[in-house]
Amino acid sequence: MLEQQRRWILYLACFLLPYSATQAASEAQDQVEYREGVFHVMAWDFSQMKRMLEDESRYNAEDFQRRANRLVDMAKMLPEGFPETRPKRVKTDAKKQIWENWDDFQQKLNDIESKAGGLAEAAASGNKESVTKAFGAVGNSCKGCHDEYRKD
Repeated sequence: MLEQQRRWILYLACFLLPYSATQAASEAQDQVEYREGVFHVMAWDFSQMKRMLEDESRYNAEDFQRRANRLVDMAKMLPEGFPETRPKRVKTDAKKQIWENWDDFQQKLNDIESKAGGLAEAAASGNKESVTKAFGAVGNSCKGCHDEYRKD
C-alpha cells in the first residue's frame, strides 16, 4: 500500500512538474510582453513629438501635451514590467545586468519618469525652447538605460 502511494506521488510529480515550469515561463513571458508594450507606446509618442519638433508645420501644442503626459504615465508603469525573469526561459532584449544592478536600473527608471515630467511641464509652459531642451533630456535618459541594459 505504501509503495503504491509513493508510485502515485511520483507519477503526479512527473505530471505536474513540467506544467509548473511551463506556467512560470509563460507568466514571465507575459511580463516581458507587458513591458515591451509600455515601451512601444512610449516610443510611438516620442517619435510623434520628435516629428512635431522637427517640422514646425506639424506642431500641435495640445497633441504634444497629451503625448508628454502619457509619457509620464507610461514611465510610471515601467518598474512593474521588470520582475525577476532571469531564471526563466523568455525571449527578451533585457540584459541580466538589470537584476544584478537593480538599484542603478531603478534609478534610471526614476530618471526617465522625472525627465518625462519635466517635458510635460515644459509643454504646459508653451515655451518651445524649454520643450526642445526637455525633449532632449528624455531622449538622453532613455539612451542611458538602453546603452547599459538592453541587448543590441
